[in-house]
Amino acid sequence: MRLRIERRVNTADGLIIINVLLFLLFRCWMWAGIGRQEMLNNWWCVPQDFAVLTQKPWTLFTYAFYHVGWEHLFWNMLFLFFAGRIFFHFSDTFHFLLSYGCGIIGGALTFVSIAYWLPALESHTILLGASAGVVAILAYVVAVRPSYNVYIFTYRVKLIYLMLALVLFDIVDIQINTGGKLAHFGGIISGLCVGLLVRYLKLIRPQKTIFSQENKEISNQTQKIKQHYVNQLLEKINVSGYTSLTEKEKKFLFDVSKDQGNN
Repeated sequence: MRLRIERRVNTADGLIIINVLLFLLFRCWMWAGIGRQEMLNNWWCVPQDFAVLTQKPWTLFTYAFYHVGWEHLFWNMLFLFFAGRIFFHFSDTFHFLLSYGCGIIGGALTFVSIAYWLPALESHTILLGASAGVVAILAYVVAVRPSYNVYIFTYRVKLIYLMLALVLFDIVDIQINTGGKLAHFGGIISGLCVGLLVRYLKLIRPQKTIFSQENKEISNQTQKIKQHYVNQLLEKINVSGYTSLTEKEKKFLFDVSKDQGNN
């Protein structure tokens, strides 16, 4: 008998699906000649001018679901996919949405604030894309689990080192896509703040246990399959004797009896 384990779609996967569908919808909307990209930019992106932002406050959230090019969408969604896989190893949907949402808003506010105080640094730009939320997710993981490791090909690297490398790269490359880089910094700071609140001050509700109900169901199903196989082997012994078992079957019974003895 074969045990089939299906991985459920997590919240990060759901966000990826929403972003892709919106991207396709906007593309079809423009291809059909219903509207122009400038109109979408006006309604979905965070403007540089704070006075304009006060008239369109919803853009603090909607900009993270708007991507102009295929390449921009692909890389943001790819990083969101892997960030989600890392995040849900030890945390839940509530904390994911909290850190992601704070990262989006924190990135947008950083973008607008720098534009207000240093207008020469950002010239006639708008903010769009999900990258601020994605880096907030990774920053949350760094704050809660600073020793967390990820694998890059065959090399194991601490996630905190990758975050530091991202920050350093954004600083060095700040002249290119300055607004996006500033939003990254806002997202990282927001994710770190949420993670530190969870880890130290516990101002946010505690995390759910890692061993979820789904894992319990899988474990119970595995035990049922193992017990069924044991019953088959015992029936085989009853009919043909112990010597009729293969070495693999004997080892399996020995391991099962050893586990039961330890319990």
